[in-house]
Amino acid sequence: MSLSHPSALTYQPIPTKPVPNFTADWQDYCSYTCDLMEDTLKESPFNLVDPENYHLRCKKKIRWSDQDVTAHVNNVQFARFIETSRIVFLHGIASNVRDLTAFFMIARVEIDYLAEMRVPGKVRASTQIGPTSVAFGHGILKGGHFTAVGHSVVVHIDRNQRRLSPINKGLHQDLLK
Repeated sequence: MSLSHPSALTYQPIPTKPVPNFTADWQDYCSYTCDLMEDTLKESPFNLVDPENYHLRCKKKIRWSDQDVTAHVNNVQFARFIETSRIVFLHGIASNVRDLTAFFMIARVEIDYLAEMRVPGKVRASTQIGPTSVAFGHGILKGGHFTAVGHSVVVHIDRNQRRLSPINKGLHQDLLK
């Protein structure tokens, strides 16, 4: 799926470091120390187990409540770690969009669990952006080892018509930076 067609969406280029202006809940939940990396990505499929391929990195504490009855981090929490990295990236883009006639909506999430995680610790949820669509590759690392990798896809939706909306070419290019 390629979403590189022009649209009426007005945008400004994203800053090199997204401006964190989240609510207090987000400030406690994610440190949002995110750096956009200059390296370009390889063609799909994503090379998810190479830390150098990630555009964005967010550190999160593993909370006691993230565990399940078996004393390891519950699979739902892996999805939340991935969601956080995706939202931090998209927030950096959306904060520069003046005309909010459209928005991004999640269309697909896929996670491969590679190892269990336990409390205490910190994880790094990382995001990479696909070269031809708004497809994300995610990696979750603890102690320098990947514990999960995943893919997600977001689609651009017209706010009024609630239908797919093409992404402006310039915004699409900024997504790839």
